[in-house]
Amino acid sequence: MAALNGSSTDVGVIGYTLGGGLPVLGRTYGYASDLVRSFQVVTPDGVLHETDATHEPDLFRALRGGKGNVGVVTSLVTELIPVTRILGGAIYYAGTDAEAVLTAYANWTPTLPQEMCTAFSLLRLPPLPQIPEPLRGGFWSRIAVAWTGDPTEGERLLPPIREAAPAVIDTIAPMDYTAVDQIYAEPEDPLPARESCALLHDLTPEAIQTFLDQVGPTATDCPLLLVELRHMGGALSRPAPTPDAVCARDATYFLESVAILPDPKTAEAVEEATTALQQAMTPYGTGLTMVNIHGTPGTAADRARAWTPEVYKHLQQTKATHDPTNLLRYGHTVPPAA
Repeated sequence: MAALNGSSTDVGVIGYTLGGGLPVLGRTYGYASDLVRSFQVVTPDGVLHETDATHEPDLFRALRGGKGNVGVVTSLVTELIPVTRILGGAIYYAGTDAEAVLTAYANWTPTLPQEMCTAFSLLRLPPLPQIPEPLRGGFWSRIAVAWTGDPTEGERLLPPIREAAPAVIDTIAPMDYTAVDQIYAEPEDPLPARESCALLHDLTPEAIQTFLDQVGPTATDCPLLLVELRHMGGALSRPAPTPDAVCARDATYFLESVAILPDPKTAEAVEEATTALQQAMTPYGTGLTMVNIHGTPGTAADRARAWTPEVYKHLQQTKATHDPTNLLRYGHTVPPAA
């Protein structure tokens, strides 16, 4: 049995789940918050609440996707999933093959059953000793794969991406789920970083070209370490068992960018590149973000983009009930309803 963890198992359970939690196996099992049965949460008045679908349902709803707006969660109870082994790994291609690989990926993903969970990434990796050769210091395209069904059946689905371009490294193979971190191979040590995200309707040829213009092979000065397009849909599109605050269920792809900020000059270039990418992809988006990877919280209007107007209003009302003085006002929070 396993919990629905994200692409790095180092991430804290509570913060990840309060933001909805986008799992590696999300297309098969849904969001991490969908499986939560109950929370213990201390509200700003010092009261400890036991909340679930029938006890204080408004509070339970706000905690599943609404982040830390209404209290400090001290524990949660969640269902587990029956998984011991998966077919998982990644194929790395030269970054110069990005157009061929992304086009193949965009044509491939609509054909996939929900047992296939994937992402396309562009990686500009620094020349650090922690990064293995031959990836160290290079520009790469990557398709990450996690298949929860029969491995033989999963292998039969892979030729469209394996034939998209010459592979430099192909690690896709049956694995114990305890090795799931090997799929995305994210850094283990903390780093100063700038994140951003957007939810997309589709990957049309125009969207692909716009994406590549911003961060593809011709964008030689791009300072973004990772830009990723994760396939959504499947169980991620089904309604939660009870109302929640996750507002990404109608997205087909999830766009994320990450950059490291070693110095002020780099930080300025990163901010410009992040803003340019987000603005360029706006015509293809739903207008919403995901709270966990929204990036630096801006104004109240900027923070509100993590939710639909109806959900945002509910969060404000629940905030007014449990935190009317806005004690919990730092980070990605919403103001209480007037």
